[in-house]
Amino acid sequence: MIRNEKGFTIVETIASFVLVMTLSLSMLSILLKYKDTAQVENLKNTFQTLKETVTKDIQTDVRNRGLLSIERLTSNSVLFHFQDGTSTIFSVTNNVSSLDADTIRDKHYTYNNINYHIPSGVPDELPAGALAKDYQSVNIDLSDFYRVYDIGTYTIYSVNVNLTYDDLEEDYGIHLTFLVNDEAGLVAVTRNMMQDSSFENEPIQVRNSSTVITMGPIIATGQFVSNVTPFDGEKAVYFTCGTGMCDLLLDREIPVTPGRTYTISFYYATGPNVTGGVTQFEDSNGNVISGFTITNTGESWMRASTTWTAPEGVIAIYPGFGIQTSGTSWMAIDAVQVEEGETVTLYNRT
Repeated sequence: MIRNEKGFTIVETIASFVLVMTLSLSMLSILLKYKDTAQVENLKNTFQTLKETVTKDIQTDVRNRGLLSIERLTSNSVLFHFQDGTSTIFSVTNNVSSLDADTIRDKHYTYNNINYHIPSGVPDELPAGALAKDYQSVNIDLSDFYRVYDIGTYTIYSVNVNLTYDDLEEDYGIHLTFLVNDEAGLVAVTRNMMQDSSFENEPIQVRNSSTVITMGPIIATGQFVSNVTPFDGEKAVYFTCGTGMCDLLLDREIPVTPGRTYTISFYYATGPNVTGGVTQFEDSNGNVISGFTITNTGESWMRASTTWTAPEGVIAIYPGFGIQTSGTSWMAIDAVQVEEGETVTLYNRT
């Protein structure tokens, strides 16, 4: 059995999601008992508040005890096992004909009757009956694999895990990425907190930008500059510049927790006439809370990263990028990653 000691953020997230689902089902049964609209709305509002409270409590409870274990049972079977202390949150066996990238690509698996456990640390103010059962049956849908590629002896593949109740309209999902090593078995890697991190799905919007920008930002595809294509996937952020400080702040909210340490990384490429670059992150009030200077520039994709601790009162950040130019130029951004901890890891697209 292989245990990923660095996979706590994955366990925290899974624990939070399965607990939220338990509360969803229990709350539904409570709601059905009430015909009065005001009472129903009050319970719904209470549940929404509890979502955030429970998530934080579970993350705190599991942080030093939760373990993700992944065991290669046979040549065609892998066991995913999320554990809180000695209690199983949930486990599932992934049966495939083999674990090579060509075989697992584009396959779809559905598992039924997965058991999960509610860890300790649940607030006392939960509605009566919300935790009537420690275990419930849920469906776990592993839809893989929109992304498979090789790096040396490793194969990285991604899965979307959606936990659903048949009686509810809501789905709760989390995106995980796993790193396969033929010698070591299957090991979980980072969770990227930046949504649509390769800009494949959502339109690009900015909170503010400098007047030096002459075009964009746009979502570029294909060979948007001579010999330059998106680093990851089919799209990247691209904008052109005049002379001066050419920068922008993306309207992409990234949730953070005050006091916790995060590593932020991204890939970038630039045009000619660049004398320097800068990356900075702002809170919702426009205050700069972190930043660093980019020294390497050029048309080849490069990765930059910085580590910082979220200050008190900051629960979300917005990423900003820019270059200082002495003439016309351009900048492209792709594969942004925000992860908890002090180490930059392999990029995981969300």
